[in-house]
Amino acid sequence: MVKLCVRIGWGFLWFVYCGFVLVSLLVPAFLFGGMMMRWIVEEPVQVMEKLTFDYTKDTPTAFVAISSSLESSVLVHNEKSVIGSSVESRVISVHHEVQATVSLTLPESDYNIKLGIFQVRVDFLSSDGNVLVNTRQPCMLRFKSQPIRLVLTFLKLASLLTRYSSETQTLDMKFKGIY
Repeated sequence: MVKLCVRIGWGFLWFVYCGFVLVSLLVPAFLFGGMMMRWIVEEPVQVMEKLTFDYTKDTPTAFVAISSSLESSVLVHNEKSVIGSSVESRVISVHHEVQATVSLTLPESDYNIKLGIFQVRVDFLSSDGNVLVNTRQPCMLRFKSQPIRLVLTFLKLASLLTRYSSETQTLDMKFKGIY
């Protein structure tokens, strides 16, 4: 019986020793891996801009410049779009995947409901204004029947009059896999 207890004690001691060695190797491996990933992996670029469209035109257009400094890039829109030229570093490296999300906040007006489907196009322009890649995606307002719209308007009447809320819908379109 004593021999069995001694063997169990040695087994437990070796179990604790192996666990201590494994943990002492695991912690530096995580620290070294974290430091290496900080140097190798680039931080994602996130640009949030509020766009204002001119809805009096047949095709409303808005531009967002993605550059290393806000002062170095100027956008002008006439019949042709021109990007102000300057010497600057690239924000998005070559051959990296870009994901763009366009959020449209549209009023629930009769005109927008009758218009139906909206077409959103995203163009990526080079520094000299040439189109590198473009992609399109359709979207439409969520349908609400006329009786439901009237009931919702009646229920939200106080908040609508105080401008606490508005009758708008936000459409989110995600463009993935753009290079």
